[in-house]
Amino acid sequence: MKDKLSFVLLLLPLIFVLSCSQGDVGPTGPTGEDAAVLQFQSGNYPSDAYTGVTDCYLEGGWAADTNYGTIDYFFIGRYKSGMHNGKERALLKFDLSELQNQHIKIKKADIILYCYMLSPSSTTITVTPYEINKYWEETEATWNSSETGTNWNTAGGDYSTTPVGNSLYIDKSGEYKIFSINPSIVQKWIDNPQNNFGLIFISDTENINEDRWAGFYSTDNSTVSYRPKLVIYYTLN
Repeated sequence: MKDKLSFVLLLLPLIFVLSCSQGDVGPTGPTGEDAAVLQFQSGNYPSDAYTGVTDCYLEGGWAADTNYGTIDYFFIGRYKSGMHNGKERALLKFDLSELQNQHIKIKKADIILYCYMLSPSSTTITVTPYEINKYWEETEATWNSSETGTNWNTAGGDYSTTPVGNSLYIDKSGEYKIFSINPSIVQKWIDNPQNNFGLIFISDTENINEDRWAGFYSTDNSTVSYRPKLVIYYTLN
């Protein structure tokens, strides 16, 4: 994969490598200085060999020790049904280690998620991304634990409380949602891959004691274009 990435990085800054399939969304590029583009999406970009996206969601309450890292969706908000009554938060990480030492300067970054459902259908929520600051394992992380045998310092995930992207108001499903991420965060993922623990997405409604959540497709979804995508705009130093 490194050879393919290196080839892409040698393209002239004015050439964009976005080749969206039907249904994809294209975020607006940065203004001012011209920038080239790279996308990261499991099984698709930069090549179909890329498998560097990991995700899962955490559910508090009755399911606080249940892992949801192998299903094709994740929930954000609060799920209240039957025995379930807990906050739900999504963890998402893109491995960008192949870009280290490639002299990339990030100008803009977007994460694109496909929202397939709101519950109830008339609900509205606001979702905000924060930076995770502890290692977690996709197939082991739960509300209580970051991996088997290791608890979070604080149940529900250890994260910096300063948002690292825009808070997105969601009132409609069946469409892509674009989160603009602070370029310095993505730059850190590239320059110091060992400190890349990804993001956690939290809803403003999680403390309301009612069923109110948004469902998004995960990187395990069989439809590649629905999987989480990172789009970075960069120049070469």
